[in-house]
Amino acid sequence: MMYNTFSTSKELQFTDSSTTSLKNIQDGYEKIFPGVIQAMRNPNAHQNNIIERSEAVQKLMIASNLMEMLDIAISNKAEEVK
Repeated sequence: MMYNTFSTSKELQFTDSSTTSLKNIQDGYEKIFPGVIQAMRNPNAHQNNIIERSEAVQKLMIASNLMEMLDIAISNKAEEVK
């Protein structure tokens, strides 16, 4: 689902993909979102893990960055619709 949503030809665009660098950014975020879910969320959801405060802060920082990028992609989509 996330690969379809964030790929360079799908629903949410982080960049306009007009250059190789911008396409690479789009491709990177397309992979980061499902990777973070797989690496961080799934183990904690399927096990009763207790994590240290510093690890929790690191995970929150990653989530914050991803939410900021998602806001950008949603804003780009809204501009596209106008």
